[in-house]
Amino acid sequence: MRSNVGNWEEPACSPGMINQAFGKRYMPNTSEIPLIDVRVLPPAERHPRIFGVLTSLEPGTSMHVASDHDPRPLHYQIESRYPEQFDWAYLEQGPETWRVEITRAKSSGCDCCCGD
Repeated sequence: MRSNVGNWEEPACSPGMINQAFGKRYMPNTSEIPLIDVRVLPPAERHPRIFGVLTSLEPGTSMHVASDHDPRPLHYQIESRYPEQFDWAYLEQGPETWRVEITRAKSSGCDCCCGD
C-alpha cells in the first residue's frame, strides 16, 4: 500500500465551503473566519481541506485550524510551500486541543510576479 502523505492535491475552495466546526458556510469577504476542525475529518482529507481553504484566502484574511495535537508539522509545510506568505499564531496550546490562526499576508499592492 502506497502512502500519499505529502502528495495531496489542493482542491479549489468554493465560496460555499462548509465550516467544519459549526456547519456554517464560509463566504469570502465576510467577517466569519473559516475553521477546519481536523479532529472530525479522516486523516486523508485533512491537508487537502486545509490547503484548499488556505490558498483561497484573500490577503489579510485568516482561517482557524483545530487539532488534537500540535500542528507544528503543518506550519513547516506552509512555510516551505509558501515562504513568508502566511502568519501563524497559536490560539490554544493543548493538552487536549490546539487551535491556530493562519493569516495570509497583506500584499503591497504590486500585482506582478514578485508577490509583493
